[in-house]
Amino acid sequence: MASSRKELSRLAKEITLENQRSFIAEIAAAYSHDRWHNRSLLEKEIHSVLPELDTNCVLEIGSGGGVILNILQQVSCSAFGVEIVQEMIEYASQQGVCGLCRADGACLPFQENTFTSLFLWGNTLGPIPGAENRRLLLLESRRVLQPNGKLAIHVINRNSSIRRRFAAREYTFRYHARAGSYQSVSRGYNKYYSYRELVLLLKRCGFNRFERISGRRDASLIVLAS
Repeated sequence: MASSRKELSRLAKEITLENQRSFIAEIAAAYSHDRWHNRSLLEKEIHSVLPELDTNCVLEIGSGGGVILNILQQVSCSAFGVEIVQEMIEYASQQGVCGLCRADGACLPFQENTFTSLFLWGNTLGPIPGAENRRLLLLESRRVLQPNGKLAIHVINRNSSIRRRFAAREYTFRYHARAGSYQSVSRGYNKYYSYRELVLLLKRCGFNRFERISGRRDASLIVLAS
């Protein structure tokens, strides 16, 4: 078991942004279909944080197939999204989602202090390989967020049972187009966070105040940062 974990760690370190984006492009249609199928559950998650946010001008980073952006546009008169994977953008367009442009979350095409709220939802941060790449994404989030604005961030809780099941290969996200799974050894990279780890990372990127939304044992760790 120990040697297997070392091998997984070694493989994870070798994954590049290009590897991960290519992988996400392959599963874009099936993954997005699953997200839209579970829209009602995602809507409940989003509505759990909305009372704490100013939704006057909202940005979602890593919009994928557009389901979260679609929910946000129903509660905000000004909600936009960015996504780097073209196949995801095409799927969102097929669902009638507008306001989504192709851009890298680490180099956003917006001026400083533009948005009242930001969303990094659906574990957008976790699959990004490389600590520096994740740091750059959060620095850009802080840059375009207004001084009193809040970032709503959703990751997989390191201490949750679902994370342990992933590690033991007892649970995977499976898709029709692939013989393997989203959590494949060579390409399905994912970074998990405890609340403490996430807060330390956010502090390094300029955030100072934090509110934990989800419970300790939940698979989802949801935090509001400002």
